[in-house]
Amino acid sequence: ETMTRLNSVLSGAGAAESTYTCLYAHDDILIDMVNELSGNTDEAAKHVVYASALLLVKLHDLVRTIGLNADIYEEEDFTVSTHGFFFAPKLDASILRKAVNTAIGALRKLRGKDKTAEDDAKLLTLLLQLQLNFFDACTSLSNLTAANVKLVVEETKTDALAQCLKKAKDLQEILNDASKNTECSEGGDERSRRILNAAFDPYMYRSLMGNAPVRNVKFKRPSAALNELISIMSEIEWAVCDLLLKGSSLARIKRMLEHVSISSVNILSRSLIVLNLYFDDLLLGQYDISTLITEHMHQHGGVPIAVTNTEHCRAFAGRLGKPVYDNLKVLALNRNRQHAYIDALVLKEWPSLQQDATNLDYLFRQELGLENQKAAFMTNYVTSLTMAIMEHYISLSVELGLLRSHHDLAISFWYLAFLSSTRVNIMTIMRQGRIQQNLLAARLAGEREESDVPIEPIAQSRSKKKGRKAAKRTAPTNPPAYKETKEDVEDGIELMVLTLKRTLCRGIVRFIAALDQAGLLEIPEYEFTSHKMRFEKRYEAFSIFTTPQPLTYDDFEHGYSYANVSQQALIASATECFKDSKVIVDKLLSQLPDKGDDCYAPIRKQEVMNIAKVCVGNSLFLHKLSKQVQNGGKAKGTVTFDFEAHRAFCTIKIM
Repeated sequence: ETMTRLNSVLSGAGAAESTYTCLYAHDDILIDMVNELSGNTDEAAKHVVYASALLLVKLHDLVRTIGLNADIYEEEDFTVSTHGFFFAPKLDASILRKAVNTAIGALRKLRGKDKTAEDDAKLLTLLLQLQLNFFDACTSLSNLTAANVKLVVEETKTDALAQCLKKAKDLQEILNDASKNTECSEGGDERSRRILNAAFDPYMYRSLMGNAPVRNVKFKRPSAALNELISIMSEIEWAVCDLLLKGSSLARIKRMLEHVSISSVNILSRSLIVLNLYFDDLLLGQYDISTLITEHMHQHGGVPIAVTNTEHCRAFAGRLGKPVYDNLKVLALNRNRQHAYIDALVLKEWPSLQQDATNLDYLFRQELGLENQKAAFMTNYVTSLTMAIMEHYISLSVELGLLRSHHDLAISFWYLAFLSSTRVNIMTIMRQGRIQQNLLAARLAGEREESDVPIEPIAQSRSKKKGRKAAKRTAPTNPPAYKETKEDVEDGIELMVLTLKRTLCRGIVRFIAALDQAGLLEIPEYEFTSHKMRFEKRYEAFSIFTTPQPLTYDDFEHGYSYANVSQQALIASATECFKDSKVIVDKLLSQLPDKGDDCYAPIRKQEVMNIAKVCVGNSLFLHKLSKQVQNGGKAKGTVTFDFEAHRAFCTIKIM
């Protein structure tokens, strides 16, 4: 029952509705139990009740402290109001561990007695150890320092968290066996339920609510609560620990956080991520953020080392630190709140950064003697980062259901197609520049190796005079070809994913246009506003940018108009987009690593398979539309936009 209360805390319930519905969790009761049990180590039941109640209180206090320090919670995530509860401040962590060890020692004395008592002792020991291990894991991960971060995280992952998961699964098996072998409900027999009702009162603090309606407090069954706790512990393992242990570059850290963002990770895990994202003046407590940005400029942006090594570039990387950190932090927020956070805080920094990048490019061209070339290393890099934020902003509006009509969806996918296409071009230029730099470096390295080869004498020719010797160098070898690194492969997959999204967006826009042309959809009309005003308001946040140039509703009307295109040609064009998308999907599935080795992957196989469903589904309904309108026929049916297969790309159904 205490596990159901802990689960309710992590699900957003307040203290009065979760922990303090347990009568034994109150400070005065705990102090009385301490006094009563002092020097008594034989009464196992009392020690277990005391240790379990104290663990519940301290876990709630720890989770609340982590949430407050991270400060990313929303009302749907976590309730920090405590209604005057103090979480037993006189009983510290050392007293907690002593209480748990004493209770476990008392339970060990029950071994060898009747089987029921021995089974109960085993179950209760597992429960106490599970709660204590969870407490230790959260404590360790919330108190990291730069000096011990990797060591402590590795120990926490392999020790405390591993023990948590093992004991939780053992408890799960015991509960499952008990539900199969007994006829009573999961709450126990009638006597057990009477005891629980006497120990837990969900309406204990009804008086605090005044005249407000009685809130219906519902707790999950123990097995369901345990399943959710196992899920949270697993999230801490892969979302928090793996990030701290494996996040070795800016691109990889961002990809890992993007996976966290789309996975609906619990507020506890996300708070631990934010707590450890930047501390002791280091990203993840391990890396200087300006150094990571400089390395990312070279790896991802194709900025030459001759540029990144300059004092001006290092200063600009330091200037980028705070905006880049904010861009990473937004991925740890509640998915529903990211859209507003990007609008309010993230986007506003980037116009000045773009201007600074342009000025730096001019300076570098002057210093490196490239006045006659159009080198725009920094501009391309900053523009690519800016457009990625813009894409995320629009994608969130689609995911969150902020677009209420097919016309709004068409506009958003059209804008996404433009941003994706532009970013593909920029990333291709940057990637080609970096490949050329690497090939040049490999060739120069090969030439240096050849120059270091010693001169070997050639055997004296018979036709030549005796005593005359000729010498020559060994035949020059071909310079070693540049070998792609793992990060090069990851960047290549990322470019492929971006191309896939661009093609999908184009296909969806053309599909909607074909439905408009066939008369199955009608563009809505508004009495007090217009489509142009709605467009300007929805994309008002982009008006501060000069690169890329903000689009207008007139641009959309010009690009969306297919009046001079036949229905069959438009349908064929949309179908071709989905076919091309399916080809990219198949290529991605062959290149992506399997689950467990994909922490750096820009996209997971499961998501790619979901996109494949979107491609196939839209192709089928396009074929249906094509059959209806061929030979001048009239299209019939009701159009629905289904986001079940993928959260950001819809399957357009004609029923």
